[in-house]
Amino acid sequence: MQPENELKKYYTLTKKLEDKGGPEQDTDLFEEVLWQEQQILASFGLPNSDKYRKILWEITYNDGFKKKTVQDIIKQLQQAAEKHLLAPVHTAVEMLRQAQREQLSAFDVLPELGLSTHVYTLYLYEQLLLKQEATSENILQELEKASDLNLLDKIGKMVSKEQPRRTKAYRELKESLPYLDSFIEYTLHAEEEEKDEEEEPSTPVGNEGESIQAVPFLLSHPIVVERIICIEQTNISMVIKTLHQGHQETYTLGLHVKEFEGLMSLYEPFGEQILTHCAHLAEESNTEELTYEIDLEEELGQRLLIDQHYLQVYAPQIRDERGRLEENRFGFVMLHEVIEIPEESETEQGEELALNLLSGHLKHVQAWYGFYVKKLESLNSDSGSSLSSEEKELIARNAAGLQDDKLFELSRQLYELYSKHHIDFELRKSSS
Repeated sequence: MQPENELKKYYTLTKKLEDKGGPEQDTDLFEEVLWQEQQILASFGLPNSDKYRKILWEITYNDGFKKKTVQDIIKQLQQAAEKHLLAPVHTAVEMLRQAQREQLSAFDVLPELGLSTHVYTLYLYEQLLLKQEATSENILQELEKASDLNLLDKIGKMVSKEQPRRTKAYRELKESLPYLDSFIEYTLHAEEEEKDEEEEPSTPVGNEGESIQAVPFLLSHPIVVERIICIEQTNISMVIKTLHQGHQETYTLGLHVKEFEGLMSLYEPFGEQILTHCAHLAEESNTEELTYEIDLEEELGQRLLIDQHYLQVYAPQIRDERGRLEENRFGFVMLHEVIEIPEESETEQGEELALNLLSGHLKHVQAWYGFYVKKLESLNSDSGSSLSSEEKELIARNAAGLQDDKLFELSRQLYELYSKHHIDFELRKSSS
């Protein structure tokens, strides 16, 4: 296996997925991306754990397939493989005990043990092991039983039914799997909570299922629309490019049809031409689910320049292949608001943009401390935990991405200003 070729294939797949709007728009392609990640890591002798997958993700941050980035990734993988090979050998029970003490991620530990990150194994690990509801030895015994992929497939199909305990699979498995009943109860309860979450108007963004308020931010200005994709009768995706600090960034912007029509009406006559072309493609569609894609330059002779408005967006969460919510890393954002740029000098426009961008960044940083607080409260509420207060604080800071002391203090101060003094960080130019 040639690493460069496999990384090129991985890059191509992730960009294709990004253009389609992320994993939820094409689950088969997402599975292909995950399989390619696993194959690349295996070629270096590494398990398919998140800490190694994150090395591969670096290639997706670039707008093009760059040789230097590829060389850096290969070097990181080689160093990680060497460290992994030379690491002290621990028994499976020792690894689970360490994971319980340090609250390590299942997506790092289970692959190290050669185990699948299936909904059932995740339940055993996260809900029983980490919360000290069962001993490491008992969990290991159950995990070893769950190494059978056929068994996991049966469990997955069983819990997808409305009444899991009335299935043939439940009758076959209940005697050999002592935690099966508690898993069913947990799953049913989680489904109810998920329905409640979907009714909330805010979009949560956080780690390990924690929920914090999504903060809208301004895209860099101006914006170039390259392609328009209609995947449903009520939703549109636009592939756009912006220039940020000298670097080109690509996003897939999701918006409802009414929002799309409103935005196009602001950029007539070309906007009207785009709407007419979309209507024509819709009439030609013979499928029940309306689907079409327009390359503006190829089909209409030019790309659309959005230069009279700022686009305020937010990044929604996505579900990974295990059904967990995680931060979107495929460049997919949703439209929050279209903001007209007032007529003023170029210098004033630049100042206004800088202030708006800074406002968005400040809101993001203060939200990190809010997540830290929630995570720490969650750890402190576990009366059976043997973790020290220092260990809990370290886990909470790591989960919030606030390992750096200066960043932690800045986030804390901003959070205090926002939560206690109601300062909204909306920076504006002085009238003088």
